Amino acid sequence: MSGNVFSLATILEELASEAGIDCIFFALDPISLKIASQITLRRIRKKFIKSLEEFLKEWIKDPRKAIILLSPEREEIRKVLIQLEGFLPILLRNEASCVFIILAKERNVMKEILSFSFESSIEFVIPPDLSSLVKFLFSFVEAKRCGVIVCEPMLIEEGHIGFSYGLRTSEAIGVESSATEIGHGPVAILTLGAMFRFAANIIFEQGMLSDVKLIGFLKLGSFVRENLVSILRRYRYVIIMDYTGTIIPIASSIAYNLVSRSEIEWVPEIVDLLGDLGSEEAMDLMGVTNMLRGFLGRGPRTQSENIIKMRNEIIFLLSEHTESFIDYMNSQTDFEVLCVKPFISNNSGIRRIRIHELMRLPLIGKDLIVVTHISYLIRFFDSFRPLIELKDGRSTVIVVDTTFVERSLLDKLLGILDNMLMGLKERISILNLKEDSFEDIVNKLKKTGKVIVLA
Repeated sequence: MSGNVFSLATILEELASEAGIDCIFFALDPISLKIASQITLRRIRKKFIKSLEEFLKEWIKDPRKAIILLSPEREEIRKVLIQLEGFLPILLRNEASCVFIILAKERNVMKEILSFSFESSIEFVIPPDLSSLVKFLFSFVEAKRCGVIVCEPMLIEEGHIGFSYGLRTSEAIGVESSATEIGHGPVAILTLGAMFRFAANIIFEQGMLSDVKLIGFLKLGSFVRENLVSILRRYRYVIIMDYTGTIIPIASSIAYNLVSRSEIEWVPEIVDLLGDLGSEEAMDLMGVTNMLRGFLGRGPRTQSENIIKMRNEIIFLLSEHTESFIDYMNSQTDFEVLCVKPFISNNSGIRRIRIHELMRLPLIGKDLIVVTHISYLIRFFDSFRPLIELKDGRSTVIVVDTTFVERSLLDKLLGILDNMLMGLKERISILNLKEDSFEDIVNKLKKTGKVIVLA
């Protein structure tokens, strides 16, 4: 692939062009839809699916090379992984060339994937950067086999932190190896995926090649336990840079067993470098550098103004128009406003919730404004239904964001939503911020008590 690649969308376009792939499947999800909206090649067909079963039904009708983007919620990721473990042998027996890309939108999704991988028959690839992602994608397609690639939050947002960051590591990464090593020091630093790129940048810039051996796991599977055993047999000091917190208890358990069986003559010192990182925090280059320098006895370092931050959760800001509507509703009513992840409001008083927390909302006894994406309202309609069917006099406003949805797809989604609301239309009014004024919406809410507002 020639030239610089600045986003996952452009990578997929070039791969499809060069490998003869004419169909990409996208999950109904804000992140997947954003990537789909950035793909402009007309020869690439875009198909939108609610589940893996839906993909398999489509593929059986028309077996072909395909790329499938999935963006599972934390509560459904294990079900998706189990389904993949069942589907892959079927696809392999049929000599399919299908690459599944899991968009891990938050660290809890990554945590589930890592936990599952230790006992799974699936090999998961976790690229450290977009350049490596290209290598792994082409290796699967050229070998005409199926594969599962996991894109972490910091990789999905690559365009926001700069593609050039960490490119010095990409030449050392081989697509066949499960781990890549840099440096020759007595202290092992164990990383996974994009954290390898993050740590490598620190080691090169701080001149630590003789102090540490950086080991990056770029593939995950049941073989990882054996890799950890090998590392703990070779190194007395091991620093683990895993923002999910999954590796540290497994490594500690393995170390205990090695010591108790007298297979090593020392008790390994295992340091969880990112153990205090909160779920909402972003990692910054200098912060991690200072922690690492402190552990190696190099002392503190002055904070740099040029800080590169890497998120462990994907977020999307609500549009100004939607924010204005919510501000207006707050001025006219006494509603509690909730925003379904991955969306976030500039108003710090608006609480964020996960999609599966919706089922508990009828119990809180308040009038509610729930902001969500149209893909979520359709994909998880059963979670929204209790809010629509409330009969205790409480009012509900569901604000439906349509960001990243192309016009042709929006028409289809509105048609699906219309069918889903069949039989419920007497209880709920559907309005549009582009056509109805804020005042009209409030007046309609007073009459019906339940309103869906398209934003």
